[in-house]
Amino acid sequence: MGELGERQNLQSSVSQILSLVGLSQRRLTVTLAVTGANTIGIVSAASSFLALHVAIAYPKLRWVFVPVSGISLFALILTDARGPLLVLLLAMGCYALMSRRALALVAASAVAFAPFSALALNALLAGPGSLAAESITRSTTRAGELGAGTGRPIIWEAGFRWVETLRPEQMFGSGLFGHVSNGVFRDFLWIFDGRTLSTSMHNYALQMIMDVGYFGLLASLVMLLATFGVLARSSAVEPQNAKGIMAFLLLIQLCGYTEVVGGPYHFEVYIMLLGVVSAVAALPSPAQRAHKGPGTSRGRRGSLVAIGASSRQEGATPS
Repeated sequence: MGELGERQNLQSSVSQILSLVGLSQRRLTVTLAVTGANTIGIVSAASSFLALHVAIAYPKLRWVFVPVSGISLFALILTDARGPLLVLLLAMGCYALMSRRALALVAASAVAFAPFSALALNALLAGPGSLAAESITRSTTRAGELGAGTGRPIIWEAGFRWVETLRPEQMFGSGLFGHVSNGVFRDFLWIFDGRTLSTSMHNYALQMIMDVGYFGLLASLVMLLATFGVLARSSAVEPQNAKGIMAFLLLIQLCGYTEVVGGPYHFEVYIMLLGVVSAVAALPSPAQRAHKGPGTSRGRRGSLVAIGASSRQEGATPS
């Protein structure tokens, strides 16, 4: 009881401090986001990792690590997003300790496991220890009574009941917000305080089945596997950058076990993915860098001088 009172006092103090700058100490409104606090948690984790990669791969830009990672981690703490924080630590460990091909193998395994992620996490979070874990990591609120993950097992089980009976619309899905079109959302709407629309199924694979069906899910996973295969072997990308891209995509993929990333359900994450892909596409390959080399203009002048000297030497008549 004393520990709970201390926690409530701490929360009250934080709320008072944040209220001075116009912020409310409520998880869903403490940060600015189009699609909610979970989105900011994922973006913050991804930004922290990208800052680490830039600091390692580009020594002249190491100074960006402290401000970017500091702001990102602060936002991550404010959103109380535990999943992205855990995934961030895992991605950093893989990036630091694994070789290029080993990281590709781990990332590909994470993709292959995606269709079964909700089943595995449901067994973990819906167990008797989930409430204890929730009470330790979050205050005892209505969300805490729903178990760790704030009701995700209830959402996933509604999806399982719909998937276990084969239906024609499961092949190609019901379009965007498929869980609303097929009525699955009615089985878990009560945990969102009766809102008329739930954001998502909180799992990438389940949402893809609802939206674009088994064929759409399979196509997206094959594209990811092909991407990791190319990054593991291609000479068009520097090894360090290849590792950074793979670890970043691994982070996003693991966040997809509890959220629907890479689409409109978390719009900021989608924009971030587009930005990272565009930046990677603009990077020169190792061959291009070697061809250009330092001091390209001086190299050209040197070549002209050499050509001129060679011409004079050829034109000279022996005495």
